Amino acid sequence: MMAFAKVCVTYRKTLFMLCLGSSLSMLVLTMGYSSTFQPASRWQVPVRHSSITARVTRSFQGNSSELLCKNSKRDIEQLSPNEKKMLYHQVIVNDKYKFMYCAVPKAACSNWKRIIRVLNGQWESVEPGRQMEHFDGFIHLSNYTTKEIEYRLKHYYKFMFVRYPFSRLLSAYKDKFLRRPSIFNDRYAAKIVNRYRPNWTVPHNVSDIQISFSEFVKFVIDSQVMNMDQHWRPMADICQPCLLNYSFIGSFENLQEDSETVFRDLGIEKVVQFPPRQSSYSGTPSNAVQDYFSQLSQKDYRRLIEKYANDFISFEYPLPDS
Repeated sequence: MMAFAKVCVTYRKTLFMLCLGSSLSMLVLTMGYSSTFQPASRWQVPVRHSSITARVTRSFQGNSSELLCKNSKRDIEQLSPNEKKMLYHQVIVNDKYKFMYCAVPKAACSNWKRIIRVLNGQWESVEPGRQMEHFDGFIHLSNYTTKEIEYRLKHYYKFMFVRYPFSRLLSAYKDKFLRRPSIFNDRYAAKIVNRYRPNWTVPHNVSDIQISFSEFVKFVIDSQVMNMDQHWRPMADICQPCLLNYSFIGSFENLQEDSETVFRDLGIEKVVQFPPRQSSYSGTPSNAVQDYFSQLSQKDYRRLIEKYANDFISFEYPLPDS
């Protein structure tokens, strides 16, 4: 297997061209894909180090990443109504400690919301097993006027956490369609089977439908980003890193160390502790990623890379070797 550093350099160079207008199809061609498609043989969830975290954070501060942000919008008012709604919905604000947190689903956002509830005085401790209400009880960017938003964007500490795009996608599928499928099946199952199962009759109880990973991926690929659920919507589209000038961009893969950095920056080390992982947590190991992604066709695999290309390049995540 080729070293990840080499793959990452090649990929970043290609996508820098992409940001300047090159075709995503050319990305797939120039990555050197062989005609034999064996994704399971080359899958490895990358290790993340603090040096990468620091580099990613610096690249977006002050919109200094000219290639990444060259064609990006530089003002909130330039966002489409859909983009603005998503951003305002996902950014949580705390005025006491003067920070803004953009919650990326499937990237430790539940634990960060537990921390924020403690800082808000709503909970006495993080209580990992406690039922989490993900929206009510928080102050979001949407609660402020335009001038109040501009002030907070300029003066508050802003942070977000990211995750290897395909691990995040698989985590969303397993959580929403395997572990607790009722709500998401009600919302998406009929659409998926009607589109990808010809001549298949949708049962009366859609909760009984079992959506395969390959069907889910096809649905994601064929969806417009603006219509994607937040749990698998690209992270850069959710949090707009070229726009918000984040003070810190941490990663799920380096969660403990990066969280400690945020705690120190905010001066909350003695106020709250990061929640310990629950005993039921299993994560998304490399072999699980291999098993699921080996179900995909070569065409769908390539199209999926195209769908999340901006996340790979924005947050310096390497592609698996071909």
